[in-house]
Amino acid sequence: MKKLLLLAALTITASSYAATSTVDPTTVLPKEWASFRLERTVFLRSNPKLVAQSHAINQQIKAQQAKVEAAMVKADPKVAPLLAKVNGLLKNGWKAKSSDKASLTIADWQRLRAARAAAFAANPSLAATNRQLMKQQKALGNKVDAALTKADPTATGFVSIWPSDQ
Repeated sequence: MKKLLLLAALTITASSYAATSTVDPTTVLPKEWASFRLERTVFLRSNPKLVAQSHAINQQIKAQQAKVEAAMVKADPKVAPLLAKVNGLLKNGWKAKSSDKASLTIADWQRLRAARAAAFAANPSLAATNRQLMKQQKALGNKVDAALTKADPTATGFVSIWPSDQ
């Protein structure tokens, strides 16, 4: 299933970036992606100003997520244990047993999506803040990519297909 999702994501990415990219994401080996991701992470960490900006945005996103989850529980109290399970899995970097992940049914995910939609409908400012934070995160990603490309021109092909909000 993961391979199918990855292939679908890469196919979408390939078609989205075909006009500007020098690298076809469908041909990039996982080892190459890992190498680029490591290079990008090391570069980001070597720039204190970018690290501070990234940390500030991540803290805002974390606080926003808590508000969204509270609004979701208010909209549908039955999502509380589901959110606890998802947050537990996220805390472990989704490295929990696959049976733990599978214990969230399609109906559970649908209930979470419906509660999120209800929370945003009841609190339009939550949705607006989410959009604003995503824009800030994307702008920072673009800044990191531009600085990385300037420091290492060989990274240009990867930067052009790398999602800037990652």
